[in-house]
Formats: sequence, structure tokens, C-alpha cells
Amino acid sequence: MKTLSGALFCLLATLALPANPAPEEWSKVENGIRGRLVIMFDPDFAGTEMPVVYLELQNVSDVANPKEIWLDPHRNFSAWNLRDETGAAVPRNQAVDASIITMGPYWITLPYDSILRFRVSVSGYGIKPNGGMAFQLPGAFWQVPRRPGGGYDLSATFKSAPTEKDQRGAWTGTLVLPAVRVPARK
Repeated sequence: MKTLSGALFCLLATLALPANPAPEEWSKVENGIRGRLVIMFDPDFAGTEMPVVYLELQNVSDVANPKEIWLDPHRNFSAWNLRDETGAAVPRNQAVDASIITMGPYWITLPYDSILRFRVSVSGYGIKPNGGMAFQLPGAFWQVPRRPGGGYDLSATFKSAPTEKDQRGAWTGTLVLPAVRVPARK
């Protein structure tokens, strides 16, 4: 009887736990590296929600060496794509006043069996007050209406290739970063 009641307690305790959200999908592995986008939020600006996009890179190489990656936010990212809940592409905002603030190019070192997350979002685009949500990215800007539960999916392509003069044997590759759902604002 004790065994049955113990098993029943464990079953009920398991059902009472909140479900873990599904982790964001990773890209396919390219030369020992995979990546994904993560979206969080900065404080609102003039009544507009400010989603912040991060890139996570993971070294899943079968060799226990660090990977050196050339990061140039304005050249590494292409094919930014924002889709609404129907899957339709959302057009980018055109003719936006901008004074973009971002870091210049630099090297990052990704140790073996590690994950590195860094901010991709920039700032400096002209944000309309009370304008829904504003996605500020290198080479892409959207200011879109708020949607229940986020309602948008964001994807991109990340490509890194060191300069021809580089002799360090840095990582070279292209990661097609899978779409990530913009989370509901908490």
C-alpha cells in the first residue's frame, strides 16, 4: 500500500509541475558550430516595446579546441526575416531616421563544449512613440503592431569568414538560424 501511495504521490507531483517551454531550435552544425536566436525585452521606449535579439553560438566540435570567430555585426547577418502569425513576410520599414549605435568588428573565442550569447540588436533607429514593437537589427528595422502572444517569428542567416590576411585558422561557415517566436511580454 505504501508503494502504491508513494507512486501516486510522485505521479501527482509530476503533473503539478509547470511544463518546461520548448527550447529554441538550433541551426544545423557547420564546422563544429551551431547557432540560434533568442529574444528578450529591453524596457519600453516612449510606449513602444523593444524586443532584443541575441545570437547564441555553441561549439559542438569533436575536437577539444576553441573556435575563433570573426564577428562583424553589419556584415555577418543577412536574410533577416520577420513573419506574422499567418507566415506572411512583414515588410521592413523604409526611410527611417537612424543614427545606429553598434560595436565594430572583433574576434570572439568560443571554448570547446561551450555556449556564448551576445546581443545582436542595435539602437538608433527612429522609434515612433506608442508604436507597438520595434525590432532594431543590423541592416533591418521593423516597427509593427503588438500581437497577442508575440505573434511574430524572426529568422536570419549568420556567415563568418576571416579576412584573407588572417593566418589563425578561424571558423568559416554559414548558419541558417531557424525562426524563433517573439515571446509574449511578461
